[in-house]
Amino acid sequence: MPPKLRKPSLGEGARQLFEERVSKEPPPGVFAFAGDVPVGWLQIGPRAHVPE
Repeated sequence: MPPKLRKPSLGEGARQLFEERVSKEPPPGVFAFAGDVPVGWLQIGPRAHVPE
């Protein structure tokens, strides 16, 4: 997502975009965990599948 579109989506907006993206098929990426705590996420797939 270009920075000019990403900045207004920080905070609650980012959480909503994230939830929408991970609920769609195909699976969008992988999560990284430190023990039981999620600490990161990586997009997997064609760049065209990344929402704008």
